[in-house]
Amino acid sequence: MARKAGEETKIQVSTGQKFEWIQQITNRPPFKRKVRWLCLLAQVSRSGYYAYLSEQAVFNRQKQQKQDEQAYKILLRRPVD
Repeated sequence: MARKAGEETKIQVSTGQKFEWIQQITNRPPFKRKVRWLCLLAQVSRSGYYAYLSEQAVFNRQKQQKQDEQAYKILLRRPVD
C-alpha cells in the first residue's frame, strides 16, 4: 500500500544509537561543545549520555556483546527440528 502525501513515517531509534550518533558528531571540530544541544535534539538526557560513555558502561556493553556472540554461535550449532 502506498503512503499518502503528507503522512509522516516515524522511525524508532534506540537511546544507545542516539548516544553513539552524538559521540560521533561531537568528535568533529565544529561540534565539540554541542553536547547539550545534540541531547536536546535527540530527546535524551545529558546525564544519560555521559553515563553511557563511562568506563563501567563501556565495559558492560563489551561484556554483553561477547555473551551475545557466544549465544549466537551456540544457536547456529543447534539442529532445526
